[in-house]
Amino acid sequence: MAVLSVCRAVVKANGECLWRVQRRMAGHGRTLPIMPSNFQYNKFKDYLHFYFLVGAVPCALLSLYLGVFYGEAQLAEIPEDYTPKQWEYERNPLSRFLAKYVTYDPQVNYEQTMYKLNYEQEVACLHQIQKQVIDKMSERHDYQAWYYRGFDAKAYRNIRELFQNENLYTGILTDYSQESVGNE
Repeated sequence: MAVLSVCRAVVKANGECLWRVQRRMAGHGRTLPIMPSNFQYNKFKDYLHFYFLVGAVPCALLSLYLGVFYGEAQLAEIPEDYTPKQWEYERNPLSRFLAKYVTYDPQVNYEQTMYKLNYEQEVACLHQIQKQVIDKMSERHDYQAWYYRGFDAKAYRNIRELFQNENLYTGILTDYSQESVGNE
């Protein structure tokens, strides 16, 4: 029977002979078949088992402990002066802990989403206005806006004020609103 099991590896089902690459060492008749390494596969299995024991087992034990000793929350009347926090609506103590310390408040999430949507709507509106201006310019054959450069009015006002203060010290008035109306 041992001979048949050895022959089964050599002969295929259709009768073709399979040649195995073998290394003969010192003529002892022992062979070392050359095959791909299982090192990476074994390393992966080791890491998988390690991280499963480090992560999943403690989480399962914690969940079991909370379920046995604390259990699920019970419904009770809410006092009139008290407003419950969002995590107090959770039934399980573990989900209550996660809702309190890990996840965001749904109201905050809603407000952030509304802000983003409002901002995107304003940007879209500005793009639409800009497109309408460009269409009107092309319709009326305007070209003035292409040469327009925006400037900061604050800097202009500061320079004007500085110039007026300098002129007040020298006695030259450039602001005609301060000039006295003629001596009639």
